[in-house]
Amino acid sequence: MMRVTPTTVAVPLLILLLTWLSVRALNPEAELFDRALAELDHFEMLENGLYRDVFAARAGILRNYDPLVREINALHGSLDQLGETAVIDAETAAAVDQLAALVQRQDELVEQFKTVNALLQNSLSLFVRFSVRLATSPQDGTLGPAVSAAAAAMLHLTLDTSSAAVREVQYRLDELAAQPIPPGDSDSVRALLAHGRMLHGLLPTTDGLLKEMSAMPRKRDETVLRTMVIARQNASRTTARQFRLLLYATSMLLVGLLVYLILQVRARAWALQRRAGLEHVIAGISMRFINVQGENIGSEIEHALADLAEYIGSDRAYVVKSGPSPRCYLWCSTGVSFPQGWPDQAPVVAAQLGSAVDGMIHVPRVHRMPQGKSRDACVAFGLGGWAYVMNTGTDGSGIALGFDALGRPCRIQSAGELSLLRMALDTVVYALERHAMEKERARLETRLQQARRMETVGALACGISHNFNNILGGILGHTEMAEERLPADTPPSHNLAAIRRGAEQARDLVAQILAFGTRRDARRRPVSMKALVADAASLLQASLPSRIELAIQVAPQAATVSGEPAQLQQVILNLCNNAAQATPAAGRVELETEVREILGPQALTHGELAAGSLCAHRGGRPRTRHGRGDPGADLRTVFHHAPGRQWPGARDGARDRARAWRGDQRMEQGGRGQPL
Repeated sequence: MMRVTPTTVAVPLLILLLTWLSVRALNPEAELFDRALAELDHFEMLENGLYRDVFAARAGILRNYDPLVREINALHGSLDQLGETAVIDAETAAAVDQLAALVQRQDELVEQFKTVNALLQNSLSLFVRFSVRLATSPQDGTLGPAVSAAAAAMLHLTLDTSSAAVREVQYRLDELAAQPIPPGDSDSVRALLAHGRMLHGLLPTTDGLLKEMSAMPRKRDETVLRTMVIARQNASRTTARQFRLLLYATSMLLVGLLVYLILQVRARAWALQRRAGLEHVIAGISMRFINVQGENIGSEIEHALADLAEYIGSDRAYVVKSGPSPRCYLWCSTGVSFPQGWPDQAPVVAAQLGSAVDGMIHVPRVHRMPQGKSRDACVAFGLGGWAYVMNTGTDGSGIALGFDALGRPCRIQSAGELSLLRMALDTVVYALERHAMEKERARLETRLQQARRMETVGALACGISHNFNNILGGILGHTEMAEERLPADTPPSHNLAAIRRGAEQARDLVAQILAFGTRRDARRRPVSMKALVADAASLLQASLPSRIELAIQVAPQAATVSGEPAQLQQVILNLCNNAAQATPAAGRVELETEVREILGPQALTHGELAAGSLCAHRGGRPRTRHGRGDPGADLRTVFHHAPGRQWPGARDGARDRARAWRGDQRMEQGGRGQPL
């Protein structure tokens, strides 16, 4: 014989209880009540349509009584539907019967109205026809006023069927009958009097039917039935709601019991599974750190913090490194932020606790801490639970890994998980140290490659410079000999002088390249901007196309700058040549020099411009013959003019020469260079 246990009996009973509660909570009568209310709305709409059509027929607007028949039939059909849906108990059945009696009486009144109104409308149309004929008859002028008075009284009776109006019609008809009737109008007068007396009785009767229909308590009966249905519906909903609450409470009780049993059975297995999952996350982080590139180490650490925090269930996570190169990596969940001073103050709070075991601090619940500064600090930073692991790097800098739980306890409960956090911190430390070593190695390799490139460029520059010097020496020698044989102040002598100056500029430029290749300091000296612009203008007059006009405006104030004349003149030449190339048709290139006072230092793309007097040179601004310019070609160069000051970067000769050389190269590319 099978043994009956309490569980064997409780489970079927529980299933039956839940089934019964579910059925009662569904409220099966809800649909019936909704259909009853919808049918009541339809019934009310049909009644309103019936009364509208009845009054339209009385006014003579509706000539066909078919709508009245359809509406009466629809009312009977709606009553049948109400009998099926609204009859819930004896009280609602009585209300439906009352409506049925009302509809039956309306049906009778409508039938009487159709009969009476048909006679009324026919007689009224004939009365109007005969009255118009008699009022305009030329037979006898004495009959016209009596007919008009009778027609006016009848018209008033159609609007007002009071006893006074009825008596007035009777009086006017009798007065018309007493009038002498011309032989030709006798038939019309008799017909007018017959229809008038018929209307005298039909109009009050018709309006009496309408008044009786209007006085019927249809709205009251409909409201009573609707109130009953709504009351039953609300009661049904309340009962269903109570059963739903009971079902919900029973379900929650069962769910709580099941959760408790599951937690009790799987508590130990869950702890082991959680530890294994955390180990898996740390292993994945270690593998990513092995393959990560040096420039992505920061984002990878933040990714690792996100993985650890999401697995542990923390709201904030961070890695803080102190020492010569402090760093901080942060992560927080959506909608959470770090308060001011945190996690910078984390080491201070950890020192206040003074309960670190092997560099690890664990505060499962902050609200259970004893009163003191440590608890106040944790509460001030919004901590509900805290896990903090510290370590020391090979360079002596401190590094810490922390996880914050906001407004709730820390989910790290066992010492095993804390030891795994120590392992995660060691992984981050190793990654940072490897990144530092790789960064240092890359820096040394870059410097070595740069030194090799500079050595190669210097050797090439020296070779090219020597060859160009030989060529320029021949040009200068022949130019000087030609100048000695020509008389002074002649066009050929001027041309030779321009050739000699250009060769000398080229010689100075070659000297600069040679100085760059042999790492010698650039030679700087005071340069007059007026003389510099004049020399450049003489070269530009010979090199610019004939379609380009050169206009020079020199500042009236004397300007002297510190620099290399060849470099500065090359800048001006490049600016103007770029402007000429940017001008598609005939035009003008303007050169303008002005002195400005700079009150404070200004940052430039290649350095910082110190305060003082500056000589601003705007060149290469092409303008067409018609005055329309190209704003994109307005280029500008600024030189220091204050005594004792130099161009930005003048203290580093090699860097300044390299910058000037790069600037010249940029200006020579594309026809629109960038100023130094």
